[in-house]
Amino acid sequence: MGPIELEAEIETELNKSAHDAAGMRGLSTAPTQDEVRRGEKVAQIVTPGDRAIVRQQVDALAEEYETIRSSLPSGDDRTHRMEIVVSKMRTIGRAAYPLRYDLVQSPSPGRRLQAISLQVIPDYELLDWLAGRVREEKPFISYHALVALNIAARNEHAREHLNELRAALRKAQQNGKGLAAHTDRLQALTDFEKQMASLESPVGGP
Repeated sequence: MGPIELEAEIETELNKSAHDAAGMRGLSTAPTQDEVRRGEKVAQIVTPGDRAIVRQQVDALAEEYETIRSSLPSGDDRTHRMEIVVSKMRTIGRAAYPLRYDLVQSPSPGRRLQAISLQVIPDYELLDWLAGRVREEKPFISYHALVALNIAARNEHAREHLNELRAALRKAQQNGKGLAAHTDRLQALTDFEKQMASLESPVGGP
């Protein structure tokens, strides 16, 4: 597949996710099955030699997020548009996964959001970084960092990484002190605490 055809295929999958996300309201709490499926499809058609094309898509999505955030007033409409971008970021997440360590070090909030959004495949070495986002990022990115921590705690391999998850929970709790009641971030942190409590319970226990 040539570069033009590949870009068109990727755009098609991103636009499908954007269309679905446009019909939803509120903040997402996890990737949808369709986002995961489309992400797998994109990863299958991308080869190691296509890294530059993936990077272009990642940069474009980062810029789209930053433009929305800077050009629209705070409110439901801006949040909704940013959620559409997150849906597209998740869709390209598997293909962009090799770029994650570059993205976490970026001064660009949009690229850091992409690093968070590609955690549909948890990287347990990034849990400490994710927990740090709770305090160091704006509320929208902070919320999605907590979503990523919840995804990691629900993953089938979570019990193999209990020490890392425990440390991330402690850091997230410390960074989350002072979160206002009834906020999405506090709810996401509470969900993470509950998920960790479940993981700590003996397998097969109550």
